[in-house]
Amino acid sequence: MELCARCSSITLGGLRQDLPASLASRSGSKQGMVLREDGSTLARSATDCRLCALIQEALLSSLQSSVSQDDPQAMLSLAPDAVVLEPKSDSQGSTFPDPPTGGSHLTGFNVTATESTTGQLLQAKIRLYTHGQHKGPHRRHDIVGRPQLRGPACDEAFSLLERWVEACKRDHACCCETLSGSVIDESQLPQLPSRVIRVSGSSVKLLPSGGRRGRYASLSHCWGSSGRPPLKTTQANLQKHLQDIPWVSIPKTFQDAITVARSIGLDYVWIDSLCIVQDDHQDWLKESKRMGSIYEQAELTIAASHTPGCWEGFLFPRHPPPPSVEIPRFFSQDSDVSGASRIQVFATVRRDTAANTFPEFGTLNSRAWATQEWLLSRRIVFFTKGTVIWSCKAITQRETGERCYSISRNTRWKNIIEQYSDRQLTYATDKLIALEGLRMELGKRIACEYAFGVWKESLPNQLLWQVTKRIDGAVISDPLKLPTWTWAHVPCGVRFLAIDKAKNLCSSIALEDDSPRRMSLQARAKRISAVTTILGSNQGDAVTEAIYADINTSHAKLTSSMAKFIPAKDGSPVGWAVFDLASEDVTSGEILAVALMGSISRRDEEAERRLGKTVSKKLRHYWVLMIRRRSDGRYHRIGVGKTYGQTWWHDAAVGTFDLV
Repeated sequence: MELCARCSSITLGGLRQDLPASLASRSGSKQGMVLREDGSTLARSATDCRLCALIQEALLSSLQSSVSQDDPQAMLSLAPDAVVLEPKSDSQGSTFPDPPTGGSHLTGFNVTATESTTGQLLQAKIRLYTHGQHKGPHRRHDIVGRPQLRGPACDEAFSLLERWVEACKRDHACCCETLSGSVIDESQLPQLPSRVIRVSGSSVKLLPSGGRRGRYASLSHCWGSSGRPPLKTTQANLQKHLQDIPWVSIPKTFQDAITVARSIGLDYVWIDSLCIVQDDHQDWLKESKRMGSIYEQAELTIAASHTPGCWEGFLFPRHPPPPSVEIPRFFSQDSDVSGASRIQVFATVRRDTAANTFPEFGTLNSRAWATQEWLLSRRIVFFTKGTVIWSCKAITQRETGERCYSISRNTRWKNIIEQYSDRQLTYATDKLIALEGLRMELGKRIACEYAFGVWKESLPNQLLWQVTKRIDGAVISDPLKLPTWTWAHVPCGVRFLAIDKAKNLCSSIALEDDSPRRMSLQARAKRISAVTTILGSNQGDAVTEAIYADINTSHAKLTSSMAKFIPAKDGSPVGWAVFDLASEDVTSGEILAVALMGSISRRDEEAERRLGKTVSKKLRHYWVLMIRRRSDGRYHRIGVGKTYGQTWWHDAAVGTFDLV
């Protein structure tokens, strides 16, 4: 099967041409070329043309994903509208791991066509790649893509990994910095962790570093089920591990990590279950606090992304790659790339799924300890089921050269907590220690005090979190007995309320010096005696619209089903709240809504009350903490919410509340 005349005519110059206005408005792209004037002819051409067949496959996959997940009954039928090819370039012009060059930096082209029955616009991607050295004359780099690897353990894979590491060291100044802002001198060997696994030569053994220096890889992995725990170093086998760890006793995931490290020239690997004496609590606490240094100083972190336990391994066998088609004269009409016609350019489709490709779909992404491991690591290589993904502070890239989004690089504390709180811990008592290495490194940079998962200088906005699901029962299960005001108190994920441009309304807020579990809070408060599950009859007014807008755009998907509405005396809604416990009863005991933050400042509100003038006529927003009075006169948190408008707060007095 050869190429049809139209597919044979695809060139870089043709993809750069300006599209007619009618076609440009349809797809939103200004450049491209018409592959077929009549899309209904594509099916017939696909029986004889290999590239038309790939384009048809890509469009069918697009149709199936828009109708339902891989509906085998979905059939592709195109309308007699034009099928358009539009160039797709790397947004950053990346040539990594090659040195930066000029050029078009194409990753492929998008195909746009119209489905005949529904008139739906279909868009699909054809990926382009070249073999080997693919820079053109004058150091141009027109095609970013590389062929898919034969497997994660082939020579080409290890060669690419070495090139990634070398290029990162050479070109990425930001990847020499730690989270605290200190700069690592890559020309010097780092100091090894207290213990490492020495993997050079044919033997494997545990090595006390004793101040040695060397380059090492760290492993991020899932331990697995309690029924088959990983190989551990204990006080009983410590001396044996210092002599030798037999290969047959080493779990497959650890073996794979050792294989990767050896293949890229590293002599040492750090693996938590082997390098920390697991039944020595003091050793465990000491080493847990050194996680920041361990992961930041590592040459590379190897992430066994899709492996549920340490015995399965992560160097998965691969399905054969999808078919590819050479586009014979891709550079032939491009005067800027004279001589580049000798470069072979190939087109192919993606047959992998997001679930098999990206780390966020892997089992490791559900493990709480992975949060700090990924954020602290300057360089990570993710071994997923379908691909190898490189992620450093400068770029995240598939093995094929395509850039992708990294879930492991956002260091905003509230973002970290939202991600971390969704993940699982084998031991609930690790809730805060599993962030300790990260906390210590961040603390060096921001110089803020910290207590129970909260940065003191970021109060009160770090108190404005809500649970992501209903917690049943009469009390919250918390083995650490943490203060109720911290997100770490609840056994589920949390999301912070959106508080863009909000101002602090607290007269004072502080943690007690003698007991940081206690928080002293001074702010205006309003008693709550009733909540409802419906908004009432004032549909369409400004407050109701604001409530709907906020709960429907909440970061927590279940907010709309968990929210209770706060009524005024006349029954009209003034706000909403999400309680930590599903069974919370506001009709018993003293329940207060404390105004922590507002859309104008406390000083402006005080001036309004003093002068009797309104600073702003816009609907006023108040972010509130819901607290309940205890029998000893102190208060504990029971939820969070938001109210709208000033009138409801007119008779609210400032009070001082001791939160525990």
